[in-house]
Amino acid sequence: MNEAATSVPRAPKEINLSPADKAKFWGRINKDGPIQPHMDSPCWIWTAGKFRKGYGSIKVSGKSLYTHRVAWVLANGPIPSGLDVLHRCDNPACVRVDHLFLGTNADNVRDRENKGRGVTFSGEAHNMAKLTSAKVDEIRALYAAGGIKQCELAERFGVRQAAISSIVLRKIWT
Repeated sequence: MNEAATSVPRAPKEINLSPADKAKFWGRINKDGPIQPHMDSPCWIWTAGKFRKGYGSIKVSGKSLYTHRVAWVLANGPIPSGLDVLHRCDNPACVRVDHLFLGTNADNVRDRENKGRGVTFSGEAHNMAKLTSAKVDEIRALYAAGGIKQCELAERFGVRQAAISSIVLRKIWT
C-alpha cells in the first residue's frame, strides 16, 4: 500500500470496531514473532496488509490506519493529542501493546539514538556497499587513463553504469 496515496491519521482519537471486527483484528496477529535483542518477550506480528515501511495497515470506516495505533487504542483508549505510539521493540509490524509506548517525535528520535540506530553509514561502512574505497580509486584511475567505457567498468565491478558515472563525476564516494 502506498503511504503517500493514502491519508493516514497520525493519532486516531476513536476507533469503533464491532466485536466481530475486533476478533478479526486480533486474529490477524502471529504471537510467535521474533524476540528482539533488547526485549524479553516476542513481538506480535501483524500478518495482513502493510504500509511501505513495514507498519501494519487496516481499513476502519474506509480509512487506512496503522495497526500498532489501533492496538493501542483498543487496549488503552484514545491517543492524547500531540503524542504518537512508539515501538520499544523497533519492529514496525509489532502490535503487542506492552511493546508500545506513547511519546513525541523527539522521544522517538532520542529512543533511536539511544539504541544506536541513528547513525547513517556511508561508503564501505554502509551495509549495502558493493565497493570499497580501494575499488573506487581503481575505477577512477582506470576511467581517467582512458580506453575503458563506463559500462565495461560496471560489468567488471558488479555495479550499474549509473553508479560508475556517479563515481567518476564524484557525486558519490567523494
